Amino acid sequence: MKITSDGFDWATLANYLLVIVGIGGISVAWATLRKIERQTKAAEDSASAALLGVQAVMITERARMAVTASPLGNYSLEFNATNIGRSSAKVIRDRNYSVFFDGAELPNQKPVYLNEEPINEQYSEWVAPGGAFQLLRYKEDGTAAPNLIADLSADATRNNLRYHGCSMWVYGQILYYDGLSPERRELRFCYQILVDSSGNTRYKTGGPPEYLLDT
Repeated sequence: MKITSDGFDWATLANYLLVIVGIGGISVAWATLRKIERQTKAAEDSASAALLGVQAVMITERARMAVTASPLGNYSLEFNATNIGRSSAKVIRDRNYSVFFDGAELPNQKPVYLNEEPINEQYSEWVAPGGAFQLLRYKEDGTAAPNLIADLSADATRNNLRYHGCSMWVYGQILYYDGLSPERRELRFCYQILVDSSGNTRYKTGGPPEYLLDT
């Protein structure tokens, strides 16, 4: 160190002070950056929590269509859709079929309703929460019957299902809006109709994967 006339090197001291000030500035800047990072992370977490909250509300409050069966006579079943959600559903299309096969399984092929023409959303029906929606039963010629049924009124039909390896299937598709979001919802359902050992009619979910969907 160079000694000045008064015995102290002021230039060197000034350099040391500049280094100390620089280190202090870097420390302050680093602490500020860390604080900003924490604030940003907190804001992101808050936004994520808010989004999850909105999604949870939409899941809870949205419309949701479900299909169930009710007895029709002594052996047959009628299938209808119900809005089990908390908002009104806007149904824009339903395509439903009841088929009988000389075999135990539904053919593993694309459902016929996926080949339908584009949807004209001008035609729709609103279904209130808890409200029922009558499903139409479409035939091979394109005509529709007023209700979707599994007709087991004939003894021969029940015997074929019970003893001879035949099967009956009820399946379909419902397209709708859930009342809260712009997203179009889709329900695909498929039920196998059975006759148990006591001769009573039963049904259960089944069929190829493409026949089952709930969005």
